[in-house]
Amino acid sequence: MEKTNQEIASILKFRPEEAVVIKDGTESRVKADQLITGESIPVDKSVNDAVYARIMNGQGALRIVVTKGSEDTLLSRIIHMVQEAKNELPPSQLFVERFEGIYAKLVVAVALLLMIVPPFLLGWTWESTIYRAMIFLVVASPCALVSSIMPAILSGISNGARKGVLFKGGVHLEQMGQISKPKVTDILPANDYSEESLLGLAASLEYLSEHPIAKAIVEAAGSRKLLLQPATAMQAVTGLGVRGKVNEVECRIGKIGLLPDLVIDPKYLGEAERLEAEGKTVIFVEANGQFSDANGRLQNHGTRDRPACRCR
Repeated sequence: MEKTNQEIASILKFRPEEAVVIKDGTESRVKADQLITGESIPVDKSVNDAVYARIMNGQGALRIVVTKGSEDTLLSRIIHMVQEAKNELPPSQLFVERFEGIYAKLVVAVALLLMIVPPFLLGWTWESTIYRAMIFLVVASPCALVSSIMPAILSGISNGARKGVLFKGGVHLEQMGQISKPKVTDILPANDYSEESLLGLAASLEYLSEHPIAKAIVEAAGSRKLLLQPATAMQAVTGLGVRGKVNEVECRIGKIGLLPDLVIDPKYLGEAERLEAEGKTVIFVEANGQFSDANGRLQNHGTRDRPACRCR
């Protein structure tokens, strides 16, 4: 327990020591604990949105107004929450503790019987009977059963803290074992696209990407044995998606913000909202006036089509 507490406290090393502050147009370097809160989770920001200390900007420049003190930093609050919740018991531990009550009573009852009954029924000596009853009590110790889970949970929390990963408690660490990788769940083609042509186009664009959603799209295309087209001039757009050429045709894939110049049928926007409400990530795919048919050939339709596929 003490080692786990020390590992959790060690995340303080991730705090930045200094920062540059702009006041009245003048820059000055100050201690970071005099500034705003911070976390390093990539998010989209616009004017007047709140940002956090230690933020990593994808591109451009930011001017930030300080609104909170060091005691309100997100990192400090995370540490506090983790320390408060480190004793939160996972379902497996709760089950063991409920079972332990019955098990402990059963062990004690059997141990008492072993201390009393054998001399009368089996002719054992009292010394041998008590010795054997004690052996049984030690081997069947309920304490060993109860303490079989929490050391492993605490070890996992401690190991995660050493690597900068925080778990609020054992419940969340145990739930990590139920997490599966992203997979394509829905494909919604627009206009004359088929599901195969849309998925093939998306996989062609994402083939070289290491992003988990990109891998899910490529795997889905592979499971259908779709023929992927060569993609060139690939360019990642920070926080939005990827643009490139498939068979020399310009294409884009990513968030809706990557395609601000296209008019989208409200039907597809409604479908996107519905699927996002189900916890799915919506990925839009666009070929500039082109679509990919089931055989992978690119044909001109003279309009900008924006099909969409979705991943969970």
